[in-house]
Amino acid sequence: MIGLLASGSINLLPDITFFWQLLCFVVVVTVLHVFVLKPILIILKQREEQTEGFTARSLSLNEGAAALEKEIETRLSVVRQEEFRRQETAQRQAEEEGRKLVQKAREKTQHEVEEHRQMLEKRVVRANEILDEEVVVFKKMILEKLTGQRT
Repeated sequence: MIGLLASGSINLLPDITFFWQLLCFVVVVTVLHVFVLKPILIILKQREEQTEGFTARSLSLNEGAAALEKEIETRLSVVRQEEFRRQETAQRQAEEEGRKLVQKAREKTQHEVEEHRQMLEKRVVRANEILDEEVVVFKKMILEKLTGQRT
């Protein structure tokens, strides 16, 4: 450096080591690019494609799940309506059967009451006939006692 200052001129021409350093730099960058950077970029590209594929599949599955959920809700609604109708029908049938049983019991009771009433009327008529016969007998007895005769 002192020699440069003493001569009074600056030499800006690169020497041979600069070219060797430049060549080594280019070789190292090329080797790194080929063996490190390219594989990393390929892996990153593959991962990006996988991520996009997974995202698309996830969206597709979410749409499918939403459609299935809607279908399940629709089917569940139909089943609930059918069950409600079935319960209403069963309740109406039970009520109708209950009304029929009550009507049948009323008719049976009414029939039994009518039979008992007729039986009682027959007994009353028979009791009246017996009383009428006894009244005739008592009349004769009283008349005989009053008249003193016997027939």
